[in-house]
This record gives sequence, structure tokens and C-alpha cells, in this order.
Amino acid sequence: MLEFLYIAWRYLTRAIAIIAFFLLVSVLVAFVWLQLPYAKTYFIQTVETSFANRYHGTLSIGSLEGLLPFNATLYDVSAVWQEEGYQPDTLISVSKIDISFNPFELISKRLNVQSLIISDPVVSVKYDPDNRFVTINRLFQQRESTREQPENVARKISLLAPLFSVENGVVSIELKDNSSIQTVNISGIQLSSFLEISDEFQFVDVQYLLANVDHLNEPF
Repeated sequence: MLEFLYIAWRYLTRAIAIIAFFLLVSVLVAFVWLQLPYAKTYFIQTVETSFANRYHGTLSIGSLEGLLPFNATLYDVSAVWQEEGYQPDTLISVSKIDISFNPFELISKRLNVQSLIISDPVVSVKYDPDNRFVTINRLFQQRESTREQPENVARKISLLAPLFSVENGVVSIELKDNSSIQTVNISGIQLSSFLEISDEFQFVDVQYLLANVDHLNEPF
């Protein structure tokens, strides 16, 4: 009886070792594949295509670097509003976005962002050429043809960022004043905060916010 148990234990440990070996090899192959330029280009194209199909505009990512799936740096990111009959208008442009992830959340098919640092963003909040609506709101509205499609993958992104910061941001805002439109520029935006966004709730704790506003001589 003891000999049978010994033989069974040997085969069991060998089977476990073989399975663990193949799992380790699979993880290493996937890790190496994620570092290839082809994989990063594929990721960029997938994100850009998904955005264009779902929203009223295009998302452009210049390049992607980093050690996936632990961290990533996006360069030259821009969102352009496009409507038939109007000239394309760049509403958001960012020189660099640094992101760190929790790779273990990928097992449950969720993307958990742990830190997010946005460098040199420029945001334009303006009206369309006919002064009918704010274009940045229209940019992120879903197209009619996609509203009945399966759940947006963005809803599977949870953001738990002990460090969420904006460095040297600029916001240009158009305000209606009777028949005219006034533009207010906010520059030099520096933001540091704790941010959590999930299916259950949204929470932000601002540590500091500095900015320069038109017609003011000092930051607020």
C-alpha cells in the first residue's frame, strides 16, 4: 500500500511540475510577445479603430513604449472631432501619458490602472461652427449604430490611482455671452490627486491644483 502511494505521489508531482513548466513557458512567451513592436502597433491600431467606430471622431496614438503589462508610456496622443460637413478639429492633445497597471487583474479580463501621469495636455472646450453644441461633448457621444452593440470595453477599466497627476496642462474654454463667444484660457495646470473609478463608485481626493487664468496675475 505504501509503495502504491509512493508511486502515485511521484507521478502526481511530475504531472504538476510539467504543467507548471508549460504555464511558465506560456507566460514567458506572452511577455516577450508584448514587448515586440508588432504587438504594440497592434494595440495602438485596435484602440484607434475601436474609438473611431464608436465615437464622433478619431483617436491618434503616436507611439507606445514600456514594459507591458506592468507599465506603458503613450506619446503624441490626440482626439479629433469629426462631423460630416465640418472641418476636423483637434480637441485634446497630450505629449505623454505614463500609466502603471496591475497585471493580475488581466486574469479577470479587467484593466486596473494604478497610476496615471498626463504631461502637457491641451484641451479645447469650444462650440461647433454653427454655435449649436460643445464639440468635446459630441466627441465622446456614442454613434447611433453602436449603442446596441455589446458592452463597451472601457467599462471593464477600473482606475485606482494613488497618483493621478497632470503636468503643465492647458484648457481653452469658449463661453457664450449673448450673441458673442468669449474665450478663457487656463494654463500651467498642475494637479496631484488620488483617483478611483469603478463600477461601484467614483472618488477623487485632490492634493493640490495650481493654474494660471486669463486676466489674473497669480495662480489660484
